[in-house]
Amino acid sequence: MATPEQVLADARRCMVEGDLEGAAKLFKQACKRWQKEPEFRIRYADVLERLGRHSQAYRQYKRVMRISPERLDACAGAAGCALACGWARDATRLYGRSVGLGMNIDIATKGIGRALCLRGRHHEAWEKANAQFIEGGRKSRELHGFMTEISPIVGLRVPDLDEFDLADLPDEPGTVRRDPGVYSESDDASFASGSLEEMAGIDEEALRTQSTPGVEELLGETAASATPLGIDLSALGETLSDAPPTESSAVSGAPLQSSERSTEPKAPSSEEEDDPFADFPDLD
Repeated sequence: MATPEQVLADARRCMVEGDLEGAAKLFKQACKRWQKEPEFRIRYADVLERLGRHSQAYRQYKRVMRISPERLDACAGAAGCALACGWARDATRLYGRSVGLGMNIDIATKGIGRALCLRGRHHEAWEKANAQFIEGGRKSRELHGFMTEISPIVGLRVPDLDEFDLADLPDEPGTVRRDPGVYSESDDASFASGSLEEMAGIDEEALRTQSTPGVEELLGETAASATPLGIDLSALGETLSDAPPTESSAVSGAPLQSSERSTEPKAPSSEEEDDPFADFPDLD
């Protein structure tokens, strides 16, 4: 005896293979066996709707509504089938009920507008769609497409769609590009506090040992104290006394080198300035 799970699995396999008739047969048998289970009737009606048998799907949706009146998918499915069959009054009533069950108001307004168009009331459908479109901030693509469709009939210009913040974003973020050998691909990476390499997902050992091609050609032979990447760190061990005097040390009071001494002439003293005969030659 087949269980409900086995029936659902077999029907899903038929739908994946494109055998909608086989799936409909399985769901029909399940509906007869489990008459009070609405899930099989919902799926059976969906398959019938895909096969284009909208009137049969409508009856199955209505049975589900009698079993589970709170099911939005049954009410919305019945409204769509009624619209496809040309039953405008039933579609309008069912779309109004779907709004109370939680349907998007823009989608329901579009369905009611199509039902009004079936009855030849295009201007009334335009007014309802336009009012809801403006009230929603001009951001509904469903209502904008519907008004674009009926605008040649009513002879009115379609209001502009406010596309701000309506960009389609990808569902899944793209993969992060990483250089091989440096970043760790293991899932057991630890994030200890104080370790930037681990927090960034970098393998510290690989970062120390990996050499960059072309560095030795640019910097020559690697010094004894250089890193594997060719960076000379020998100057980090020098003390302050070994470093050559800089301009700042001369300002602080240290003696200047001979090359740094001033070559400007010395200014005359106060006695030389008072002697009026200082510029005369010595006659002795």
